Amino acid sequence: MKKTITFVTKDVGGFNVIYPVAEKIKQDAKAIIIAEGVAADKWKAVGYDFISEIPRELGDLVVSSLGSPINLEDKISCLANKQVVPLIWIEDIWGCHLRSLALPEAICTLDSYGVEKISSNPRFKKTEIHKTGSPAFDRLSRFFNLSVAEKRKELGIPADKKIILFAAPGYADHTLYIIDLLVEFLKKQDALLIPRLHPKLQKMDPEAYQRCQDKIGQIGQNILLFPLVNMDDLVFASDIVVSTYSTTLVDASYLRKIPVSVVSDSIREKMKQDLGEDTFPLVNLGCGIEAKELSKLFSIDSEVIKNNQQKEMILDGNNARRVIKIIGRYL
Repeated sequence: MKKTITFVTKDVGGFNVIYPVAEKIKQDAKAIIIAEGVAADKWKAVGYDFISEIPRELGDLVVSSLGSPINLEDKISCLANKQVVPLIWIEDIWGCHLRSLALPEAICTLDSYGVEKISSNPRFKKTEIHKTGSPAFDRLSRFFNLSVAEKRKELGIPADKKIILFAAPGYADHTLYIIDLLVEFLKKQDALLIPRLHPKLQKMDPEAYQRCQDKIGQIGQNILLFPLVNMDDLVFASDIVVSTYSTTLVDASYLRKIPVSVVSDSIREKMKQDLGEDTFPLVNLGCGIEAKELSKLFSIDSEVIKNNQQKEMILDGNNARRVIKIIGRYL
């Protein structure tokens, strides 16, 4: 008889780490999908049935992501502890293990930096910590045999222009702050901007979303709009990716682009709440840069960053399989 796994997700990052695992394991185990927020839309789009509430039974194992602001992922993780159901967390970004008060049997994290951060917290002294890599990044292996020139031609992006992708955060004030910086930067630079606002913002605050759209309109002709193109394709076709501390910056690092983490006092404060530190770990690894303003964006030493990415951000397409191997220990 198949064992039952309860998968819990909330946001895009959570869906991206859980979905590849659920897909690969569905022949061997029964899955209960719990989804809320943007993740619910994602599961619906790929044809999965889901519920958006705490189930009566948690099954044999709970596998959860850890979104922000956290809700059902924390409640169900804590319930798993109470009911003595094994619990595994899959991190989509460094530090998200701090978002829940539950204690998992195992945490699957991104890399050695993630292992070090979790291991240093005495709360997790009995938790198994595994450097599996994020299953979300397995999807990027499809770019191994593609060239940027081919992708730009396919999308109609000029081959001879510097392309900046703005992966907006889910908070209106942070988004507007960065748009102002980009507006000023692009007045003086021969570059094109691809803006992509966060789906969470559109869902939670349509009025603020429209204010951001209006502000982007000030950029004028130096803008390319691709509302229906997959975000991964846009990252691959870009030179520089600008955000705050999103997983898209990590995608950019794996695809050997220049990730720029824009900070302000309020962004640092929110990062501290979400990740437990006020500098994005990608910057600490030397795989991206931090910026308070963008005037020197095109004078970045990209070779140093890409050399660090080559050492730290290794992609083999097998992260979901490594997670499934850990899951197998608890079924």
